[in-house]
Amino acid sequence: PCAFYVLVALLGVLLHVRSRARVALFGATFVLMSGLVYFLFMAAWLHAFALVGAARAITRALGVALVAMGLVNLKELVWFKRGVSLMIPEKAKPGLLRRMRVIARAASLPAAVAGIAALAFVVNLVELGCTLGLPAMYTRVLAQRAGLGAAGRYAYLALYYVAYVIPLGVIVAAYAVTLQRFALTEARAKALKAVSGAVLVAFGLVFLLAPQWLQP
Repeated sequence: PCAFYVLVALLGVLLHVRSRARVALFGATFVLMSGLVYFLFMAAWLHAFALVGAARAITRALGVALVAMGLVNLKELVWFKRGVSLMIPEKAKPGLLRRMRVIARAASLPAAVAGIAALAFVVNLVELGCTLGLPAMYTRVLAQRAGLGAAGRYAYLALYYVAYVIPLGVIVAAYAVTLQRFALTEARAKALKAVSGAVLVAFGLVFLLAPQWLQP
């Protein structure tokens, strides 16, 4: 949901240039760079979990965190943005929108692309709390698959990267083709949060109650 929000906001700003080529280029650059930063974060998680090994205490602690994060996401169905929320902080949004406007007004194409790359890095830092659960879960399972080897683990990280960028790429393509604004409505945000929350709670319970299922 956080990645969708930022991308939709960026593309909405870029629509003012009325150029399909620029919308496609800037949108694709943001998606690929954002995915790359996300990939690097996951690689760091993978190495950290590989260092601690298959310690049950780490798995259970992560299980508690996953359940807690999942319940916070499920809470959004009833109390949207009330109390604790794993979403982009409201105070960070004006700064992000200012950066997007600067990029949209950039006269130099290389400067705009460089700005997009920097924005992707900043966004991933800002939304880290929103997106932390799924990569932590995924890399913890990968770290315990010793038989995969380094190449196999990175292949699975690459698979995650592809799954991450495809829906974002579809959004970019829709904007570039139609030059129409799409909204991430509250109802859609709630639905995404509900799916994310259910997945996190389910895997959190596995980590807590049946950690042996994670073993090779």
